[in-house]
Amino acid sequence: KVKSGCRAYVTFAGGIHIERTMGSKSTYIRAAIGGIEGRMLKKGDYFQIGAQPEMASRFILDLQKDARIKTKWAISNSVLPKYKKHPKLRVITDF
Repeated sequence: KVKSGCRAYVTFAGGIHIERTMGSKSTYIRAAIGGIEGRMLKKGDYFQIGAQPEMASRFILDLQKDARIKTKWAISNSVLPKYKKHPKLRVITDF
């Protein structure tokens, strides 16, 4: 039974103000390094966010007008997975 292994990536338009570890602000939970005390975020965590770049501010205003994302580019269908009605999920255990 899988009890762990989900991942999420959180980003902020202005970046976050935390100390860099080995040149990065990311967290490596297995080694308990980086990020906030080398652990996943939890309720009550606090960190400052940098100023939003102008481009991000314009993008947010556009999203407030219409929540659908519009771009002048798209991912080629040739690189997208071929989804099926009943996909198989493969899990590597004991990792």
